This record gives sequence, C-alpha cells and structure tokens, in this order.
Amino acid sequence: MSLVFNAKAYPAGSSKAKILAEQWNQLSDFRAAGEAGLAQAMTNAGRTPADTYREFDSTTKIEVVAAGHLALLTRVLAVNKPVNIGKEVYEYRQASRSGTAVTSMSGQKTVTIDHTAYSYAGTIVPIHDEGFGRPWRQKAAMESEMFDALVDDAREAERTLMEHVEKYMFEGNSTVIKGAGWTGLRNDSSVIQATVAVDTTSTAVSGKVIRDEFKRLKDIIRITNKCTGNLVVGISNATAGRIELEFSEVNETGVTVQDMILKLSGISEVVEDASLADNEIVFLFIDEQGFHSVVGMPLSTYPEVRMSPRADFNFVKSTAVGFLAKQSKAGLKTALFAAAS
Repeated sequence: MSLVFNAKAYPAGSSKAKILAEQWNQLSDFRAAGEAGLAQAMTNAGRTPADTYREFDSTTKIEVVAAGHLALLTRVLAVNKPVNIGKEVYEYRQASRSGTAVTSMSGQKTVTIDHTAYSYAGTIVPIHDEGFGRPWRQKAAMESEMFDALVDDAREAERTLMEHVEKYMFEGNSTVIKGAGWTGLRNDSSVIQATVAVDTTSTAVSGKVIRDEFKRLKDIIRITNKCTGNLVVGISNATAGRIELEFSEVNETGVTVQDMILKLSGISEVVEDASLADNEIVFLFIDEQGFHSVVGMPLSTYPEVRMSPRADFNFVKSTAVGFLAKQSKAGLKTALFAAAS
C-alpha cells in the first residue's frame, strides 16, 4: 500500500489488512453522507458515484521515478505502517541490550542476572486536507461532459496536497501530543543533524573531494550510528548537476562522481529531490525499522454534504500521514540531514 487503497496489499486476516478495511469503511461512510446530491446527476449521465471516484482517485498512486518532484516522498510512502485513524500518536518500543557474559575454567564464576529495559518513542499522525469544487450552475452547464473539469480540479488539488505532505516531511510542525511530535527532517531530534563541509555544487571542488565528503557523512550514520541497512541518499538539483560530471578531471574515463558515490558501501541509491536546496543532503534507511511513514488514512476523495439543490458541489482530498525516524534506546539513529553551515 502506498497512498492508494489496495485490498491485496496485505495477507487476508492480517492486522494490516484489518486496519486497511477499517480505513475503507470510514471513507465509505464519508462518501455515503455526501453523495446523495450527486446520485441524480450521475444517473442522468449514466454513471455511478464509484465511476467518478475512480477518476478522482486515479492519480493517487504516484509512480516512483527518479524525477525530482516528490522523489523522496514517494519512496518513503511506499514503506509505511497503517494505523487506525483514531490514533493521533503512533508509538514504538525501544529495547536495551542486556546480559554480562563471563569466562572461567570451572564454570563456577558468578553470573550476573540481567534483563532488557524498555522505553517508548513515537510520532504524531496529522490529517492533511485540500478542497476543490464547482458552483452548482457551472456544474449544470458541464453536465454534457460530466465532471471533466472536476477531474482536472481533483488532479491539481492532489498535487497541492502531496506537496504539502512533502513539506511536512521536511519541515514538520510544532504540534506535540503525549510528548510525541515531528519537526521535520531538517529539525527533528530523532534525525542526525550534520554539516556539509564542502560545496557539493561547485565545479571548483574536485570529484574526489565531493566523493570523500559523501563518505564522511555516510560513515556518521552507517558506522557511528550502526545503521547498516541500504541507504537512500537525497540530493538537490544543483548537486545532481555537479555529480553527473566525470570523476577524473584529467582522464576521460566515463566514470562520474555519482558512480563513485554509489560504490561506497551501504549506499543503494542517489535520488535527486526538488525540495532539497544547494548543499542539502539526506541519508535515509527507508524501512519499517528505520525511516518510514505512518498512515491513518490513504489519500482519498469524498464530497461535502449539500444542504440544498443550489448548494455548490465541493469535495475534499484527504490523507492522514506522519513520519517516523526510528532510533534505538541508546540513541542510535536511522536518518541524517546535512546542510552547509
């Protein structure tokens, strides 16, 4: 499941499948409450509300491509934890190491009895909304084409909403509930905050120096924080333009700076993301044990209730999604954000 409902995403009877069913039932209730005013117009046009919603929601599955627009967001949304919409806060348990092993020839050395200790951390799961609609007379004038303009409105509303969710991923907000919050990749205490020491956008800086800087940053999360999973590296458009050039400034080998970065152990992908600027770089272990999204409601569309025949036809695009950078009880982290000082 990304941000689109998919009944086959999880095994039947699993907890995730049950949560997805709960989310679908709630959306169905929202739609039933508001679609009475749509039914007559759709019947006249030979269409059903379900047909219209398929058109409204047909663009919600964003393709995971290397383009800079929403590039990191699509990858993060592809790895998510579905939760009931009632959960404003999602928590996870952190377990400590335990035990003190001993060595002796007799086997009579005193053994220390120990056990793991636990603590909890988490994130909030806010609701993100965007609205669109048409005046009732304008819709009446378009009935021969039936909702074509509203489909365009839905697509643009969705783009705005997804960009808003992406901004939340990077910037977060100040909301704190039960001690949990999310202040974004650029600021959150669960994310390693580092400094980029060289200008990764400049042709005046050699390919080797740039590659070595990526290695230094990578080692902070991979070695110092012991995050050994495959890392996705996010870079700005400016940095992407620099690292596509050849690594060697003397011999034309066809090997680019990016090729050399991808040879660094632990890095699985370098992604150009339009929301990153200049020397900003992120390293993410995108996994349920690392950095991932928490989804209380996939992105979907439902109508507002019309109280009279002359009421406007208004719709809401909505999703409930938060972001979580898991860390161990000892404070070892799975996400890194770096920028120039």
